Amino acid sequence: MLTNEKELEILNGILNFKIKEIPDSTRFWMVRTQKGYFYEEFLVRKFVAIAWNNIDQNTDFSESAKDHLKDDIVLNFPEIQRPSTVINKCSNFIYEINSGDILIIPSKGSQYITFAIAGEYFEDGTKTLELENAVIERIKNNDVDIHDVSCPYKKRRRITILRTISSDDVNITLYRAISNYHGIS
Repeated sequence: MLTNEKELEILNGILNFKIKEIPDSTRFWMVRTQKGYFYEEFLVRKFVAIAWNNIDQNTDFSESAKDHLKDDIVLNFPEIQRPSTVINKCSNFIYEINSGDILIIPSKGSQYITFAIAGEYFEDGTKTLELENAVIERIKNNDVDIHDVSCPYKKRRRITILRTISSDDVNITLYRAISNYHGIS
């Protein structure tokens, strides 16, 4: 049985509850975790990252440089069918995600969804294209367990975790959006 003081505290909490308003300028981005391989690392180390280490903040994204950049992507990632999509994803990750935007980070099989606030962009200079290719090849060949590999991606953003929920608790429209397999969207 609750005491009158405890009941009053609960009622005041309910009456004074306010839903946080998100500014209209806030954008929502989904950042994948390479089939869940990097999910826990992202949460523990409080960053997210995306692939294609041959592209970074020093890359020339101008129209005149795009053909050369597309050729470089096809050369380094022969499985890529549409290199312009890679260019756009990298440019968005570096320049379009703003501090304060909301990131949606799905776990392996999208069992859990973590919501985080995007922070500053940074690069890990120790992450090379060769390292990225070696790690991703091991993941593709199932040569490594999910907890035995760390993220080889150079392009990173700091995050502040808001909440992690089960996919069972996600709105069906959001769940369908999460089901796309783009690295960032």
